[in-house]
Formats: sequence, C-alpha cells, structure tokens
Amino acid sequence: MVYCSGLIMGIILVIIINKYRKDATQIDPNYEKTIILGLQKNPLKAGERALCRMNCRNISKDMVLKVLKTGKINLQKSDQGKEPCDEYFIEGSSDDGRRLGVIFGGCTNETIVLNVFDMEKNFDCNCR
Repeated sequence: MVYCSGLIMGIILVIIINKYRKDATQIDPNYEKTIILGLQKNPLKAGERALCRMNCRNISKDMVLKVLKTGKINLQKSDQGKEPCDEYFIEGSSDDGRRLGVIFGGCTNETIVLNVFDMEKNFDCNCR
C-alpha cells in the first residue's frame, strides 16, 4: 500500500512539473523587450569582423537595425554570461525578405554588432 501511494505521488509530481515547465527556447516577452530596449538605447558600433561579414554578405546597417528593432532573441544561441558583454543572437527579416541573424554584444555603455548571418545562404567570407 505504501508503495502504491508513493508511486501515485511520483506520477502526480511528474505531471505537475511537465505542465509548468517552459521550453528552453521560449523567453518571457517582457524580459525580451527589456533586453532589446537596453540594446537599442546604447550607441551602436560594429566590430571589424562584423563589418567584413556585412560587406561580404551584402547586409546593410539598416538591415541590422531592423533585426534589432523587430527580431526575436534566440536564447539557445545567446550567451548572457559572456565577458565582457552579454551576447544576444537575434533573428529577424530584412525588407527584402532575407532571414538574418545578428549577434549583439550588450555592454554597459554600448551595443556592439559582433557577427551577422544570412540564415538561408552560406557565404565564403575571409573575415577574421
């Protein structure tokens, strides 16, 4: 009898945990908005590698800004504990319909474009 009650309690616990567990890729919309607003409020700079890749992949500054304004953070590809600045991988679309990914460094006093990606096409860029 004790075994059955323990088994039933265990099953109930598993059901409750699975019901309330969030997917690791989901992000609270308010938290995401706070992060993106923080990235937007700081001056935007681009690293040398990002500038090279933007040029190679025909991605303009306006496209990067649109991703920052309208894109969604991908937590699986982000690194919030990175030093010296948190890194956020934001995915979005350009006006011409290209799916883009941009890694932004969220530093205290500036936002740095660290890398840019065309999510649908590979480019052979010689950027270091």
